[in-house]
Amino acid sequence: DEAMALDMDKLARVVHLMFERCYEDGTYNHALGVAFEAREAGKVDEILNRLLADASAAGAGADYDAVLDTLSYALDAASTLIPSKAFRTKSLELIASALDRVWNATAAVLAAAKRHAACKLVHCRQLLGDDRGVADVIVRLLDAPRLQGGEAGDDGALLGLQLCFDIVDSGDRAFVAKVAGHIPKCGDEEEGTQQSRSQPSS
Repeated sequence: DEAMALDMDKLARVVHLMFERCYEDGTYNHALGVAFEAREAGKVDEILNRLLADASAAGAGADYDAVLDTLSYALDAASTLIPSKAFRTKSLELIASALDRVWNATAAVLAAAKRHAACKLVHCRQLLGDDRGVADVIVRLLDAPRLQGGEAGDDGALLGLQLCFDIVDSGDRAFVAKVAGHIPKCGDEEEGTQQSRSQPSS
């Protein structure tokens, strides 16, 4: 028993060193592959946090295209290669959280990278069956002209419309209906605004 315990301790140290080497070399895909294979949700979380922390520490020099490539790999691997539904769901939730952090990051992240993150986030939320989460992303994109203005706002709104078409094309009518139910209609918004303006002040 003591020999087995020692062997397990050695194995744990080797695995720890392997992950640290991946972090140093920036080979996050390899680290994620090992974590997925071992079904270690804690390691998946650690790797994604390390990926984003390293990008944040790099500041303006961060390569968020590479970050999104890693997150795209994680999304594809989690959705197609993990047989366990519980572990797949947990992994997708962690990936969605990471994508959300990139999408809502500071100005250090280029607008194109944020739009890419929004696309992947909608896909991830759809895989999770999170109709409200999908709708929240789309509403923010459609509202971008008012919030941001200029070309960036227009690009966000166009992306929101494209994502709506993509969701419809997915063929899941029940999911589409749920998402649509969370998206306010323009007429409703205008009516609500007019009513609030017409109400007498106290």
